[in-house]
Amino acid sequence: MERLPWAGLIGVGAILEAIALRQQRKAPRRFKIPTLSDTTRWFFHTDTPAGRLVFSAFWVGLGVWFYRHILKPIIKEMS
Repeated sequence: MERLPWAGLIGVGAILEAIALRQQRKAPRRFKIPTLSDTTRWFFHTDTPAGRLVFSAFWVGLGVWFYRHILKPIIKEMS
């Protein structure tokens, strides 16, 4: 039961992304739902060198966090 909120959040995000991708294929409308890629590019300003640097630093930081938070305890348990 404790994983239900995460599953719901990921499920809603996947549904919204599917709707946005499907809508892009059709004729342009007044209201366009931005995809996750569009939003990421907008948020990090990946069209500028500084934005690309921040985006890269974010992914490196996420990788370090993921290793320390998720993988390291599992690896420690296995040895």
